[in-house]
Amino acid sequence: MNYIDESLKFIESDEMREYLQTYLHGLQADKKTAWLRNKCAEIVSNAPTCVERKIPVLDLIAQQTEPCPEGDWHDPVWLADFARRALGEEQKGQVGNVFQVREYLYHEPGYYDDYTLYHTFDAAIDYIKWIDSECDNRDPDYIHENANYFIEKFIPGDDGKMVATFYWITNHIGEIWYFGQERYTCDPFRDEFFDYLGNLNLPVPFKPGDIVTADCRPFAKDRRVLILKVGDNSDCCCVQCLFILPTGKLDTGAFKHNRFFRSAHHEISHVSSLYRAARYEGELDENEQPFIELSAAIGKNHHLGSEIWDYFFENDDGWGIPWEDIKEKFFKGRGN
Repeated sequence: MNYIDESLKFIESDEMREYLQTYLHGLQADKKTAWLRNKCAEIVSNAPTCVERKIPVLDLIAQQTEPCPEGDWHDPVWLADFARRALGEEQKGQVGNVFQVREYLYHEPGYYDDYTLYHTFDAAIDYIKWIDSECDNRDPDYIHENANYFIEKFIPGDDGKMVATFYWITNHIGEIWYFGQERYTCDPFRDEFFDYLGNLNLPVPFKPGDIVTADCRPFAKDRRVLILKVGDNSDCCCVQCLFILPTGKLDTGAFKHNRFFRSAHHEISHVSSLYRAARYEGELDENEQPFIELSAAIGKNHHLGSEIWDYFFENDDGWGIPWEDIKEKFFKGRGN
Protein backbone atom coordinates (compact mmCIF):
# COMPACT_ATOMS: atom_id res chain seq x y z
CA MET A 1 0.00 0.00 0.00
CA ASN A 2 1.18 3.50 -0.83
CA TYR A 3 0.43 6.17 1.77
CA ILE A 4 -0.56 8.74 -0.87
CA ASP A 5 -3.15 6.44 -2.44
CA GLU A 6 -4.53 5.46 0.97
CA SER A 7 -4.75 9.12 2.04
CA LEU A 8 -6.60 10.07 -1.14
CA LYS A 9 -9.31 7.50 -0.43
CA PHE A 10 -10.63 10.06 2.06
CA ILE A 11 -11.31 12.49 -0.80
CA GLU A 12 -14.90 11.66 -1.74
CA SER A 13 -15.06 13.58 -5.03
CA ASP A 14 -13.85 11.46 -7.97
CA GLU A 15 -12.87 14.66 -9.77
CA MET A 16 -10.74 15.95 -6.90
CA ARG A 17 -9.23 12.55 -6.10
CA GLU A 18 -8.13 11.83 -9.68
CA TYR A 19 -6.61 15.30 -10.01
CA LEU A 20 -4.75 15.02 -6.71
CA GLN A 21 -3.54 11.52 -7.57
CA THR A 22 -1.48 12.94 -10.44
CA TYR A 23 -0.48 16.06 -8.51
CA LEU A 24 0.71 14.34 -5.32
CA HIS A 25 2.54 11.53 -7.09
CA GLY A 26 4.27 14.20 -9.15
CA LEU A 27 5.48 15.81 -5.93
CA GLN A 28 6.68 12.42 -4.73
CA ALA A 29 8.72 12.05 -7.92
CA ASP A 30 10.20 15.48 -7.20
CA LYS A 31 11.06 14.27 -3.67
CA LYS A 32 8.77 16.79 -1.92
CA THR A 33 8.47 14.23 0.86
CA ALA A 34 8.23 16.53 3.88
CA TRP A 35 5.32 18.47 2.39
CA LEU A 36 3.60 15.23 1.32
CA ARG A 37 3.93 13.67 4.77
CA ASN A 38 2.28 16.63 6.43
CA LYS A 39 -0.37 17.23 3.78
CA CYS A 40 -1.48 13.59 3.68
CA ALA A 41 -1.69 13.53 7.48
CA GLU A 42 -3.84 16.68 7.34
CA ILE A 43 -6.14 15.20 4.67
CA VAL A 44 -6.68 12.08 6.78
CA SER A 45 -7.22 13.74 10.16
CA ASN A 46 -9.61 16.40 8.79
CA ALA A 47 -11.67 13.94 6.74
CA PRO A 48 -15.44 13.61 7.31
CA THR A 49 -15.37 10.00 8.47
CA CYS A 50 -14.89 7.89 11.60
CA VAL A 51 -11.63 8.08 13.55
CA GLU A 52 -11.15 4.29 13.53
CA ARG A 53 -10.65 4.48 9.77
CA LYS A 54 -8.08 7.27 10.08
CA ILE A 55 -5.65 5.71 12.58
CA PRO A 56 -4.19 2.93 10.35
CA VAL A 57 -3.59 5.38 7.51
CA LEU A 58 -1.86 7.85 9.82
CA ASP A 59 0.33 4.93 10.98
CA LEU A 60 1.06 4.08 7.34
CA ILE A 61 2.11 7.67 6.58
CA ALA A 62 4.47 7.58 9.58
CA GLN A 63 5.94 4.26 8.46
CA GLN A 64 6.58 5.28 4.84
CA THR A 65 7.89 8.82 5.37
CA GLU A 66 10.56 10.58 7.38
CA PRO A 67 9.80 13.33 9.92
CA CYS A 68 10.53 16.86 8.81
CA PRO A 69 13.85 18.00 10.39
CA GLU A 70 12.28 21.34 11.33
CA GLY A 71 9.27 19.59 12.84
CA ASP A 72 5.99 18.45 11.33
CA TRP A 73 3.02 20.79 11.40
CA HIS A 74 0.72 17.77 10.92
CA ASP A 75 2.68 14.98 12.53
CA PRO A 76 1.06 11.60 11.69
CA VAL A 77 2.64 9.97 14.76
CA TRP A 78 1.22 12.56 17.15
CA LEU A 79 -2.16 12.56 15.38
CA ALA A 80 -2.49 8.76 15.56
CA ASP A 81 -1.48 8.75 19.24
CA PHE A 82 -3.94 11.56 19.98
CA ALA A 83 -6.69 9.59 18.20
CA ARG A 84 -5.96 6.50 20.29
CA ARG A 85 -6.11 8.65 23.40
CA ALA A 86 -9.47 10.10 22.31
CA LEU A 87 -10.84 6.58 21.81
CA GLY A 88 -9.20 5.22 24.95
CA GLU A 89 -8.15 6.97 28.12
CA GLU A 90 -10.24 10.12 27.59
CA GLN A 91 -13.41 8.05 27.40
CA LYS A 92 -12.71 6.49 30.78
CA GLY A 93 -14.46 8.57 33.37
CA GLN A 94 -13.70 8.52 37.09
CA VAL A 95 -16.26 8.99 39.85
CA GLY A 96 -17.66 12.50 39.53
CA ASN A 97 -16.96 12.83 35.79
CA VAL A 98 -19.88 13.55 33.48
CA PHE A 99 -20.37 13.55 29.72
CA GLN A 100 -22.75 16.12 28.27
CA VAL A 101 -24.54 15.55 24.93
CA ARG A 102 -25.93 18.24 22.63
CA GLU A 103 -27.62 17.70 19.27
CA TYR A 104 -27.29 19.95 16.22
CA LEU A 105 -29.17 19.78 12.93
CA TYR A 106 -26.61 21.18 10.55
CA HIS A 107 -25.35 24.06 12.73
CA GLU A 108 -28.57 24.82 14.63
CA PRO A 109 -29.49 23.34 18.04
CA GLY A 110 -31.64 20.26 17.49
CA TYR A 111 -34.64 18.74 19.24
CA TYR A 112 -32.37 16.85 21.66
CA ASP A 113 -30.27 19.89 22.52
CA ASP A 114 -31.04 19.41 26.21
CA TYR A 115 -27.55 19.20 27.74
CA THR A 116 -28.21 15.58 28.75
CA LEU A 117 -25.64 14.31 31.27
CA TYR A 118 -24.18 10.81 31.56
CA HIS A 119 -21.66 9.26 33.93
CA THR A 120 -20.00 7.20 31.16
CA PHE A 121 -18.96 7.91 27.59
CA ASP A 122 -20.60 4.70 26.37
CA ALA A 123 -23.92 5.83 27.82
CA ALA A 124 -23.59 9.11 25.90
CA ILE A 125 -23.01 7.21 22.65
CA ASP A 126 -25.95 4.91 23.43
CA TYR A 127 -28.12 8.01 23.83
CA ILE A 128 -27.11 9.22 20.36
CA LYS A 129 -27.88 5.79 18.88
CA TRP A 130 -31.26 5.83 20.63
CA ILE A 131 -32.01 9.23 19.04
CA ASP A 132 -31.04 7.80 15.65
CA SER A 133 -33.47 4.94 16.14
CA GLU A 134 -36.24 7.25 17.37
CA CYS A 135 -35.84 9.56 14.37
CA ASP A 136 -36.02 6.77 11.78
CA ASN A 137 -39.79 7.04 11.61
CA ARG A 138 -40.16 10.67 12.63
CA ASP A 139 -37.84 12.83 10.53
CA PRO A 140 -37.11 12.73 6.80
CA ASP A 141 -33.70 11.21 6.05
CA TYR A 142 -32.35 14.45 4.62
CA ILE A 143 -32.91 16.12 8.00
CA HIS A 144 -31.78 13.47 10.44
CA GLU A 145 -28.77 12.34 8.39
CA ASN A 146 -27.38 15.83 8.95
CA ALA A 147 -27.69 15.67 12.71
CA ASN A 148 -24.38 15.85 14.54
CA TYR A 149 -23.54 15.70 18.22
CA PHE A 150 -21.16 17.42 20.60
CA ILE A 151 -20.05 15.34 23.60
CA GLU A 152 -18.17 17.24 26.27
CA LYS A 153 -16.32 15.74 29.25
CA PHE A 154 -16.44 17.51 32.62
CA ILE A 155 -14.43 16.73 35.74
CA PRO A 156 -14.76 18.23 39.22
CA GLY A 157 -12.54 21.29 39.68
CA ASP A 158 -10.72 22.40 42.82
CA ASP A 159 -13.22 25.23 43.39
CA GLY A 160 -16.22 22.90 43.27
CA LYS A 161 -17.16 23.80 39.69
CA MET A 162 -17.18 21.23 36.87
CA VAL A 163 -14.35 21.79 34.37
CA ALA A 164 -14.61 20.87 30.68
CA THR A 165 -11.49 19.01 29.56
CA PHE A 166 -12.20 17.13 26.32
CA TYR A 167 -14.83 16.91 23.56
CA TRP A 168 -15.92 14.65 20.70
CA ILE A 169 -17.98 15.42 17.60
CA THR A 170 -20.01 12.60 16.06
CA ASN A 171 -22.34 12.08 13.12
CA HIS A 172 -25.98 11.05 13.48
CA ILE A 173 -25.21 7.39 14.24
CA GLY A 174 -22.58 8.16 16.87
CA GLU A 175 -19.42 7.68 14.78
CA ILE A 176 -16.65 9.89 16.16
CA TRP A 177 -15.27 12.14 13.43
CA TYR A 178 -13.44 14.85 15.38
CA PHE A 179 -12.28 15.55 18.92
CA GLY A 180 -9.95 17.74 20.94
CA GLN A 181 -8.87 19.11 24.27
CA GLU A 182 -10.62 22.18 25.57
CA ARG A 183 -8.52 25.15 24.52
CA TYR A 184 -7.41 26.18 27.99
CA THR A 185 -6.08 22.66 28.68
CA CYS A 186 -4.46 21.84 25.33
CA ASP A 187 -0.81 22.11 24.32
CA PRO A 188 -0.44 25.46 22.48
CA PHE A 189 2.46 24.07 20.45
CA ARG A 190 0.44 21.24 18.93
CA ASP A 191 -2.09 21.34 16.09
CA GLU A 192 -5.65 20.24 16.74
CA PHE A 193 -6.76 16.97 15.20
CA PHE A 194 -8.99 18.90 12.77
CA ASP A 195 -9.62 22.44 11.61
CA TYR A 196 -12.63 23.95 13.38
CA LEU A 197 -13.57 26.07 10.34
CA GLY A 198 -12.85 23.41 7.73
CA ASN A 199 -9.81 25.13 6.21
CA LEU A 200 -7.77 22.91 3.87
CA ASN A 201 -5.33 23.98 1.18
CA LEU A 202 -5.15 21.68 -1.85
CA PRO A 203 -4.97 22.54 -5.56
CA VAL A 204 -8.24 22.14 -7.46
CA PRO A 205 -9.06 20.98 -11.00
CA PHE A 206 -11.53 23.81 -11.59
CA LYS A 207 -11.31 26.83 -13.85
CA PRO A 208 -12.98 30.25 -13.80
CA GLY A 209 -16.64 29.97 -14.73
CA ASP A 210 -17.16 26.50 -13.29
CA ILE A 211 -20.21 25.99 -11.08
CA VAL A 212 -19.03 23.78 -8.22
CA THR A 213 -20.77 21.89 -5.45
CA ALA A 214 -19.77 23.00 -1.95
CA ASP A 215 -20.89 20.10 0.23
CA CYS A 216 -19.91 20.38 3.90
CA ARG A 217 -22.62 18.22 5.42
CA PRO A 218 -23.57 17.40 8.15
CA PHE A 219 -22.51 20.76 9.59
CA ALA A 220 -24.02 22.95 6.87
CA LYS A 221 -26.36 22.58 3.92
CA ASP A 222 -24.76 21.88 0.57
CA ARG A 223 -24.83 24.66 -2.02
CA ARG A 224 -23.37 25.78 -5.32
CA VAL A 225 -20.69 28.38 -5.91
CA LEU A 226 -19.21 29.89 -9.06
CA ILE A 227 -15.43 29.93 -9.44
CA LEU A 228 -14.23 33.44 -10.30
CA LYS A 229 -10.47 32.93 -10.33
CA VAL A 230 -7.94 30.24 -9.47
CA GLY A 231 -4.69 32.22 -9.27
CA ASP A 232 -1.59 30.08 -8.83
CA ASN A 233 -3.75 27.23 -7.42
CA SER A 234 -1.38 26.80 -4.49
CA ASP A 235 -2.06 29.70 -2.13
CA CYS A 236 -4.86 29.14 0.39
CA CYS A 237 -6.79 32.22 -0.77
CA CYS A 238 -6.13 31.99 -4.50
CA VAL A 239 -9.39 30.24 -5.46
CA GLN A 240 -12.11 32.86 -5.15
CA CYS A 241 -15.77 32.02 -5.61
CA LEU A 242 -19.09 33.79 -5.98
CA PHE A 243 -22.10 32.67 -3.92
CA ILE A 244 -25.69 33.64 -3.19
CA LEU A 245 -26.67 35.25 0.11
CA PRO A 246 -30.06 34.52 1.71
CA THR A 247 -31.05 38.08 0.73
CA GLY A 248 -30.54 37.16 -2.94
CA LYS A 249 -27.47 39.37 -3.25
CA LEU A 250 -24.14 38.01 -4.49
CA ASP A 251 -20.93 37.88 -2.51
CA THR A 252 -17.39 36.51 -2.87
CA GLY A 253 -14.93 34.59 -0.70
CA ALA A 254 -12.03 32.14 -0.62
CA PHE A 255 -13.28 28.68 -1.57
CA LYS A 256 -10.56 26.77 0.33
CA HIS A 257 -11.49 28.63 3.51
CA ASN A 258 -15.23 27.82 3.24
CA ARG A 259 -15.86 31.57 3.04
CA PHE A 260 -19.19 31.03 1.29
CA PHE A 261 -20.50 30.63 4.86
CA ARG A 262 -20.42 34.42 5.17
CA SER A 263 -24.06 34.02 4.12
CA ALA A 264 -24.89 33.27 7.75
CA HIS A 265 -22.35 34.55 10.25
CA HIS A 266 -23.04 31.81 12.77
CA GLU A 267 -22.86 29.02 10.16
CA ILE A 268 -19.60 27.07 10.01
CA SER A 269 -18.44 23.61 9.01
CA HIS A 270 -15.66 21.41 10.35
CA VAL A 271 -15.63 19.70 6.93
CA SER A 272 -13.66 21.31 4.11
CA SER A 273 -15.54 21.76 0.84
CA LEU A 274 -12.55 20.20 -0.95
CA TYR A 275 -13.43 16.63 0.08
CA ARG A 276 -16.56 16.59 -2.10
CA ALA A 277 -15.99 19.48 -4.51
CA ALA A 278 -17.08 18.69 -8.08
CA ARG A 279 -18.39 20.52 -11.11
CA TYR A 280 -22.17 20.79 -10.95
CA GLU A 281 -24.13 19.91 -14.09
CA GLY A 282 -27.65 19.68 -12.66
CA GLU A 283 -30.56 22.08 -12.41
CA LEU A 284 -30.03 25.28 -10.48
CA ASP A 285 -32.43 26.79 -7.97
CA GLU A 286 -34.29 29.92 -8.97
CA ASN A 287 -32.04 32.18 -6.91
CA GLU A 288 -28.96 30.63 -8.56
CA GLN A 289 -29.97 31.57 -12.11
CA PRO A 290 -27.33 34.37 -12.33
CA PHE A 291 -24.71 31.60 -12.32
CA ILE A 292 -25.85 30.50 -15.78
CA GLU A 293 -25.10 33.82 -17.45
CA LEU A 294 -21.95 34.41 -15.42
CA SER A 295 -20.58 30.93 -16.09
CA ALA A 296 -21.00 31.27 -19.84
CA ALA A 297 -19.42 34.74 -19.92
CA ILE A 298 -16.45 33.87 -17.69
CA GLY A 299 -15.91 30.62 -19.59
CA LYS A 300 -15.35 32.70 -22.72
CA ASN A 301 -13.24 35.31 -20.93
CA HIS A 302 -11.41 34.10 -17.80
CA HIS A 303 -10.25 37.63 -17.03
CA LEU A 304 -13.88 38.59 -16.43
CA GLY A 305 -13.89 36.53 -13.22
CA SER A 306 -10.99 38.57 -11.84
CA GLU A 307 -12.66 41.81 -12.91
CA ILE A 308 -15.84 40.84 -11.09
CA TRP A 309 -13.83 39.93 -7.97
CA ASP A 310 -12.05 43.31 -8.12
CA TYR A 311 -15.43 45.02 -8.41
CA PHE A 312 -16.65 43.27 -5.25
CA PHE A 313 -13.43 44.09 -3.43
CA GLU A 314 -13.89 47.79 -4.18
CA ASN A 315 -17.67 48.08 -3.80
CA ASP A 316 -19.00 45.41 -1.43
CA ASP A 317 -20.04 46.93 1.91
CA GLY A 318 -20.12 43.51 3.58
CA TRP A 319 -23.75 42.84 2.67
CA GLY A 320 -23.25 41.70 -0.92
CA ILE A 321 -24.13 43.30 -4.26
CA PRO A 322 -27.41 42.86 -6.20
CA TRP A 323 -27.32 40.88 -9.45
CA GLU A 324 -28.84 43.88 -11.23
CA ASP A 325 -25.73 45.94 -10.38
CA ILE A 326 -23.45 43.22 -11.77
CA LYS A 327 -25.47 43.05 -14.99
CA GLU A 328 -25.38 46.83 -15.33
CA LYS A 329 -21.61 46.93 -14.81
CA PHE A 330 -20.49 43.94 -16.89
CA PHE A 331 -23.27 43.01 -19.31
CA LYS A 332 -24.86 46.30 -20.34
CA GLY A 333 -24.95 46.65 -24.12
CA ARG A 334 -24.16 42.97 -24.76
CA GLY A 335 -27.73 42.08 -25.54
CA ASN A 336 -28.17 40.01 -22.36
